[in-house]
Amino acid sequence: MKKNNLKKALHDNKIVFGPFLKITDPAVVEIMGFAGFDFAIIDEEHGPISMESAQNMIRAAESVNITPIIRVGDNNEALILRALDIGAQGIEIPQVNSRSDAVRAVKSVKYS
Repeated sequence: MKKNNLKKALHDNKIVFGPFLKITDPAVVEIMGFAGFDFAIIDEEHGPISMESAQNMIRAAESVNITPIIRVGDNNEALILRALDIGAQGIEIPQVNSRSDAVRAVKSVKYS
């Protein structure tokens, strides 16, 4: 498993920077890494990003040592698990507006 550099930086109380990406080109992710960003959020909620494109973007992030995070399209277990399966090191879940939404999100990241 790839080391999560963002998690370590946050644990060490470092300031981190990263963009939301809605462009599906993995080269954009590589540019973010070369520019010194710590992470990239691949936005499937508001962008035209498929899981296949996201997987290629994750590979690009790993090649430049930035942490790939996926913002899934919905608080949906299948979407969340698929994002983890393709290598996301973090998941951002939109529309968590209640305790029950939060409980559903947490349950979704645990494999049964």
